[in-house]
Amino acid sequence: MNGKRYLLDTCTLIGLQKQSPESVALLAEKGVYLSQCGISVITYIEFVGFHGADKATSQHLMAIAQRFTQFPISNEIRDLAIALRQHHKIKLPDTLILATAKAHNLTLLTLDEKLARIYQQTDLI
Repeated sequence: MNGKRYLLDTCTLIGLQKQSPESVALLAEKGVYLSQCGISVITYIEFVGFHGADKATSQHLMAIAQRFTQFPISNEIRDLAIALRQHHKIKLPDTLILATAKAHNLTLLTLDEKLARIYQQTDLI
């Protein structure tokens, strides 16, 4: 196990829950263990609180999400998100997830090519 820490975006977490080959391969290729991963509070909300989920499903998803370290939205994340939105056309939840990864020096794990590209840019803002 390497010493890096990672942030899962919502699609990756959903993919892992559904055991999608793409999500599983993303972690396997990088040698990532789930114990090294955290999630943004935004991912927690999107994962657990989707429209139409019954109580049993919500409780099951909550139990999965609670296994991960959760990162709240701090003032630093807020400010990074504002700067990101001023320089990139990006959805607000993705902006907050990206800002969370940057603020906590986490490697973002995402299958979203646009989000991955923005994350990889050295001159983020």
